Amino acid sequence: MGDEGPAERDVGVIIVAAGRGSRTGSGELKQFRWVAGKPMLLHSIQTFQARPDVAMVVCVLPREHLGDPPPWIFQSDAERLLLSVGGKHRSESVANGLEDLPTECEIVVIHDAAYAALVFEGKPLSFLATPGAKEVGIELHSASKTFNMTGWRCGFVAGNELLVKAYGDVKDNTDSGQFLAIQHAAAHGFDHPEITEQIAAKYSRRMTALVDVLSHAGFKARKPKGSFFLYVRAPSAAIKKDGQRIEFDTAETVSQWLITEKLLSTVPWDDAGAYLRFSVTFVAKDETDERRILHEIHRRLGDVQFVF
Repeated sequence: MGDEGPAERDVGVIIVAAGRGSRTGSGELKQFRWVAGKPMLLHSIQTFQARPDVAMVVCVLPREHLGDPPPWIFQSDAERLLLSVGGKHRSESVANGLEDLPTECEIVVIHDAAYAALVFEGKPLSFLATPGAKEVGIELHSASKTFNMTGWRCGFVAGNELLVKAYGDVKDNTDSGQFLAIQHAAAHGFDHPEITEQIAAKYSRRMTALVDVLSHAGFKARKPKGSFFLYVRAPSAAIKKDGQRIEFDTAETVSQWLITEKLLSTVPWDDAGAYLRFSVTFVAKDETDERRILHEIHRRLGDVQFVF
């Protein structure tokens, strides 16, 4: 056998470790917790750096730890470790990590297409339909949105052969496979695309009605081209019929007011301005029941005047 020489180092790794650990219920950062003799983050860094083809590991840390990182983080190959600053939100942290990747690192595209099939106009689009896409990326699909199988955790991945194999290797070492009945249910769904078409038609019908309801309440609502979420700019105040004015500083305060005063559930977004997210996934027996629910939303919003 000939000497093939050292592996070419052209792989870049971004570890987004800028989270606050709020879901763990403690003040300790989850990524800094010690497991099996070392912090979890160090486990990840050393695992990636053990690969001879990895050129650089970019570790995105919380801003307050960037200037004074924990000393154990340098128990790794410092020449192949770059620390990057985390953003306010995960998407910003990912963008910062991508920006700090050295030029010799090639990019792999992983498209999360969980919502791709729920479109109201035309046919669903796939990243893999783009010329050259199969050479550089993979696409992830989920039965959760496509067939209303939320929580069943079943889907598929398609795209570049080597990337799919790598994804499969990770999956094989993560769990032992989904309950077989769920796999059969998902397979039946993928064999019957009309199921998804019917779901999309239902959401489209509901979305049209919800846009009408919110528009009558003063929101600048516009029907999206797919999905089951509707985003609208949050009001800055609400005026009751008796003249009382309620001020809102953020979308969070609006959302809290809606759930406590109107029993309407929304999700607040203050990431890029103040917005509210409504959903058309409410439970209704039939179209008549849908109209009843939407009329009730109209009634609950009808006794106040929103200020934007």
